[in-house]
Amino acid sequence: IFATLLVSCTGKPREGALGPGSEALDPEEAEQLLREYRGNFGQDGDPLRRRGPDLACSACKLAAKRFQSKVASKIKGKMSEDERRQVFHRGVKSACSQELFPQQMAVVEKEGKDFYVDFQEALGSQHG
Repeated sequence: IFATLLVSCTGKPREGALGPGSEALDPEEAEQLLREYRGNFGQDGDPLRRRGPDLACSACKLAAKRFQSKVASKIKGKMSEDERRQVFHRGVKSACSQELFPQQMAVVEKEGKDFYVDFQEALGSQHG
């Protein structure tokens, strides 16, 4: 979920709690997002955490790798802020595209840790 920009008197986004590069979230919007999260995960818990810390970490790594390849690697230091934002928004749409996700996931255990892989890769024994 991406924060909406809060614009100060100068017309520039306010810096968020994570420091430079982060954007402030309106407190009312933050509260609404928290209520939605609690509503979605309150009864059964977060589906990733329910499966254990190894799999939660694995799912996060899959998302981070996709973000890195589709978004972060395309943003260059010499780009203007507007260009960076355009590349970011295009990249996020691409990184979140349903077609990029495997049709079916498998859980593989290696060296005592579980992790997610594409089911077809697991059948091909690419993960030992």
